Amino acid sequence: MNSNKPFRVLSLDGGGMRGLYTATLLTRLTELFYKYHPRPFPDFGKGFDLICGTSTGSILACGLAAGVPIDDLKNIYIREGSGIFSSPMPEPQKPDFYLWVAKHAFTNAGNVDELIKSLKYVFEEKTLESVYKERGIALCIASVEAHKFMPRIFRTPHNPKEKDDGEYKIREVVLSSSMAPILFPINKVEFPGMEQEEYYADGGLWANNPVLLGMIEALTMLQDRDRSIEIISAGTCNRLVGSKSDLESLSWGMLKWASGMRLMELLLSSQGLGYTYMASFFADYLTGLGKKVKVIRLGELIKTPEEFSLIHVDRADKEALEMMISLAERDAEYNFDTMDFETRQTFESIYSDLPPAPRPKDPGEVPRA
Repeated sequence: MNSNKPFRVLSLDGGGMRGLYTATLLTRLTELFYKYHPRPFPDFGKGFDLICGTSTGSILACGLAAGVPIDDLKNIYIREGSGIFSSPMPEPQKPDFYLWVAKHAFTNAGNVDELIKSLKYVFEEKTLESVYKERGIALCIASVEAHKFMPRIFRTPHNPKEKDDGEYKIREVVLSSSMAPILFPINKVEFPGMEQEEYYADGGLWANNPVLLGMIEALTMLQDRDRSIEIISAGTCNRLVGSKSDLESLSWGMLKWASGMRLMELLLSSQGLGYTYMASFFADYLTGLGKKVKVIRLGELIKTPEEFSLIHVDRADKEALEMMISLAERDAEYNFDTMDFETRQTFESIYSDLPPAPRPKDPGEVPRA
C-alpha cells in the first residue's frame, strides 16, 4: 500500500426514507466539485477503502461498494418508497393516528416484500465476497442479532483477524441491517449449511451513526502503521431543533412518544451527534499520539420544525421527496462553501482519479427540487 495515500472510510447513517437526503447530499457535493472540471459523473465508491452503513445507510454503502449507479439507489426511494413505506404514521395530534396505532398493533407498518423486490433488482445475486473480490472495497454493516440481543457486524472478507460473512447475499445483509422496529419485521436468514436460523433487527438500535465502527475497523485493517486515516461521515438530516409545544407536558406516554416512532427520531439525531463527538475526540487523541486520524462530518443547517415535519423516516409522498432533495442540496452547497482548506484538499484528492460511474440500470431523470 502507498503510505502517502490516506486510508479512506465513508460512514453512512440510518434514517429510513431519509436515505434520499444522504444520496442527494453526496450527489450534489460531487456536482459542485466537478463544476469547474467537467467530466462524467464518478464511481464515488471507488474513492474509499472501507464503507460502513446502518439501516438505510446500508443500502447506500453496499450500493456504492458494488458500483451501483447512485441514481439507481435514489430510485429505491423515489419510485419505490411509497410502496415500501405503505402506511406512514399520521401526525400524533390527528384522529387518524389512533386508527394507525390500532391497525398496526400486531402488524408492521411497512411493506417488506416491496423492499425485498427493490433490493433483488438492484443487487441481484451479489454476495459480500463477490463484491469485495470484484471491487476491492471493504464493507462493514451494522445489525442486531435479535435472537441473542447482541450487536452484529457483517463484513466482507477483508480482515483475516475477523470472521467474514462472504457467503451472505448483499440483499440479505441490507435487510438484516434495515428491519426497523414497528416499520418492518425481524429478518430471518437461513441457507444450506447454516446450523440454525438467524434473526436480525435494525443496526440503528446500537450504531445508527457507524463512524466509530469505521474508525475501529480501519485501525484493525491497516498493516502500514504510518498510513493516516480519513473518515467522511454523512447523516440523514438530523433534527437539530424541536418545538416548544412538545414540552408543554413532561409526561410522555405511548401516545406522546407516538407508539415508539418519536423515540426513533430521537435516536437518529442523538446518535448522529453523539457518535460524531466521540469519534472526533478519539481522532484528535490518536493524532496526538502520532497516528493521524481525521473525521469529517458533513454539516447540516438547522431546519425549521415546519420543514422537518415533512421528512419523517416513513414518509414518501411528493412533498416529502421534494423537501428532502431541497434540504440536501442546500446542505451540500453549505458544506462546499464553508469547507476549510484541509477538508477541501481531502475531497479534491478523492475526486482526482475516480473512474466514471456505470450507466444506470433504470434510466430516467431523478427529480430535483
